[in-house]
Amino acid sequence: MPLGVSDLHDTIDSRQRDQTHTGEIALNDVWHLAPSADLQLSGFLRTYNLSLTSNFGDGLIRQSKFRTVAGANANYIRKFNSHFSLMAGFDDFREAPRRDDLDRHASENLAVYGTFQKVTANNLTLNLVTPFVAIDGNIFPWLRYNLGWRRDQIGFDNVDLLVPANSFSRWTGINSPKATLAIVPPARTPLPSVSLSWGQTFFTNDPRLGTSGQPASLISQAHAYQLVISKTVAHTDLRVTLGHITQEASLAKIDPDTGLQFDEGPGRNRYITISARHYFRFGLLQSSLSKADARDLSDGTPLPEAPRTIFDALGTLDRLPWGLHLRAEFEEVGQRPLGDGLISVPVREFRGALVRSFLDERLQAGVHFQIAGGYTGQTAEVFAGIESVAGIYVPSYATASIRYRFGH
Repeated sequence: MPLGVSDLHDTIDSRQRDQTHTGEIALNDVWHLAPSADLQLSGFLRTYNLSLTSNFGDGLIRQSKFRTVAGANANYIRKFNSHFSLMAGFDDFREAPRRDDLDRHASENLAVYGTFQKVTANNLTLNLVTPFVAIDGNIFPWLRYNLGWRRDQIGFDNVDLLVPANSFSRWTGINSPKATLAIVPPARTPLPSVSLSWGQTFFTNDPRLGTSGQPASLISQAHAYQLVISKTVAHTDLRVTLGHITQEASLAKIDPDTGLQFDEGPGRNRYITISARHYFRFGLLQSSLSKADARDLSDGTPLPEAPRTIFDALGTLDRLPWGLHLRAEFEEVGQRPLGDGLISVPVREFRGALVRSFLDERLQAGVHFQIAGGYTGQTAEVFAGIESVAGIYVPSYATASIRYRFGH
């Protein structure tokens, strides 16, 4: 819905709806091969169904898909001594959106719930086969290192159900190295700990876009530098984080609900985060403030929709009567540019949880809630020929949970 429009209730089109179903199962097992060696085996299966009907000012559209995601991991960790530890493993990941459709409604009459006309229809499959290795340890007692590398072999399979000529299948590969060097003085000294990290990663682009269904590049790389300075003073952890991220131009990502139909970037994001956490006998209190500058490197303009300011405060109370534990958190995402001179409104959320354990900590029951104000997914849209800020109202809610642990 466009923001600031009176007598609109909650939507510009009463036919809009959003429905999802999801289910997931995960298994994990750790084998202690030796006092200093572990083997971890894990796997998961997830299903996801989406039916999203939206009107962004130019008629009703519908996105729908059924997605199956499965993955397995084997991870071996061996600590030889304080100077050298090894981690090596293998990831296998398969993501298969089926009936990934985009339909447009044939009528502009808001009272009509008729048929849709097919715009795109695809069966997509992404396969990732990934070996990885990392080493870390001490060069000196106060100087630590960490080096890592992973190789992703990515298979894209795009079956275009409307235009079979646009279908293709292709494999591509990319290396993702990382490195961290940390100076950790003894706690009794007034000097802070300092770590400098560098890493490279990638994003998968949407294979449905581009000439003949093939984008110019199926993946886009990103590089990151990060400097962290931290110190503990009087039971208070203080931390300052500086980051610099550059990303190649990218197309839409294969995401459940979003995806831009045009290139974005190349971009750069620089940020600073200041955080503090203080421990009490009965809990803790922490807060953080992050400021960022995100820009398109091709013309220097601010990247639309990227958050600029995020404030967060969290507290816990662990010694309440009747064995209760309380968590409370406040978060505010500040204004950000949306393009064409439009600015978003802040989003504020207050979240809380009250939990209690029974049966010698094996059974835990809790209630969780959120009190929210603002709109998520804020963007610039054109309604009746006028461009304005639009978003989805963030609701308040309450839930209950039960967790049971078997065995010891």
